[in-house]
Amino acid sequence: MRPLTALLLLLCTACAATPPGPRTTVRKGARPAPLHLKVGTVLHVTSDPSPHQPWTPLTSSDEKILTCTSHPGPHGAITATCKALHPGHATIATVTSPHKGDPQGPPQSRWTQQIQVTP
Repeated sequence: MRPLTALLLLLCTACAATPPGPRTTVRKGARPAPLHLKVGTVLHVTSDPSPHQPWTPLTSSDEKILTCTSHPGPHGAITATCKALHPGHATIATVTSPHKGDPQGPPQSRWTQQIQVTP
């Protein structure tokens, strides 16, 4: 294989592994600014780890406008993709699970982000 061909294949593989699109990060106590997405845009969401109180799957306040698919990650983290389907407003949200073994343990954290979808 020629060196240039190998380099191009490597670059194409790297591009395929990192899908384009806006990104946001879930952090305890964060209050992110609203996002504006166009119909068809895919938002990539990742969270900070939360090993003792894992993040729950992301939800959308209006699945007709924005739909999310979540995947648990290591150390209580969550990753998700949310696709903008129709114009309108939706809020995505996740909450940490209750502390295992100690119902009086640390409080749960809730994270939300407002999304406006335009044509």
